[in-house]
Amino acid sequence: MKRHRRIRCRHCNQLFMPDRYNRHRQRYCSSPECRKASKHASQLKWLAKGDNWKYFRGPDNSKRVQEWRDAHPGYWRKHKRNPPVSPPLQEPALKPTPVYDERRLQTTFDALQVFVMRLKLVIVGLAARMTGKDAQQEGFGTVLDESYLMGRTIYGI
Repeated sequence: MKRHRRIRCRHCNQLFMPDRYNRHRQRYCSSPECRKASKHASQLKWLAKGDNWKYFRGPDNSKRVQEWRDAHPGYWRKHKRNPPVSPPLQEPALKPTPVYDERRLQTTFDALQVFVMRLKLVIVGLAARMTGKDAQQEGFGTVLDESYLMGRTIYGI
């Protein structure tokens, strides 16, 4: 395994191990003062390039900022540090007491059958809710048939 060298920070001149993903670009250590110096240096470098020094200046940008300030009044006002806490809308629900369930003791095959039966009931309930019809009403079966065909089409069966 290749051992990587430590490098000197450009701000504090201390040796540090650069991040493994940025070792070729990282020139400053992670101390707060050095991070601040890194940001300042990168901003100066950005401003030194071409037309960047006038990037946020001029009548177009001034007008844009003025329009934004007019559309967002009060944005710059200081907010209270600790806003008042409103009472909860409802009492927290109590945890239900565990109920002994014999179905958990059944074999895996029985558990699969229970799951499939519940799935059937969920599908019928969803279809009834979507159509607003009772399972006994006419037209409910056609909704399930259409849903079945649509599912087959989606899966390409």
